[in-house]
Amino acid sequence: MENLTTIDSININGTISFLREFGRDDQADELARAYTAAQPDHPRFFDLSYHHFSADAPVDPVLKAAFEARQSEFKDERDPKAVLLAIGRGEPWQDEDVRLLGGVTADSFQAMIEGTEGEDLRLIVQTGLQIAARHQEDQPSINSALNEALARIAGKSPMRARRLRAWGYKAPPSDGCS
Repeated sequence: MENLTTIDSININGTISFLREFGRDDQADELARAYTAAQPDHPRFFDLSYHHFSADAPVDPVLKAAFEARQSEFKDERDPKAVLLAIGRGEPWQDEDVRLLGGVTADSFQAMIEGTEGEDLRLIVQTGLQIAARHQEDQPSINSALNEALARIAGKSPMRARRLRAWGYKAPPSDGCS
């Protein structure tokens, strides 16, 4: 199979559908796997939300599985702190940034925040809270991990709690103790 890198996903999906229509499922499956294997290593390419399959020609299940398998091979090696700082300084955030932040644990958020000083500290906290609020539905782990980390930090001293509140952190209701 030649030139698979020059064919777009809509056309390959149509070709796969055509093969299936005429009972050539094995060839369709082979084409789906060969197409994804031939594509360069760009994680965004394998994110189906960047492709425009129509409702009357949905993505073939085998092609979809091949896309998802290739996408799962990619490990995002970027530093979450650097990503938060870049966004805080005005870079737009992308889906892959949100996925990366969704994998950050409360312990990692806490270490990141406690290991940062000055203007960068404010940027990390405010940017993290903003992203967590905007992605509560699709990446609830960001909100829960970040808020757990911030609660731990705020619990260390009233001064820390006050500074975090000034940057937008809303502590959970207390248990009645003041």
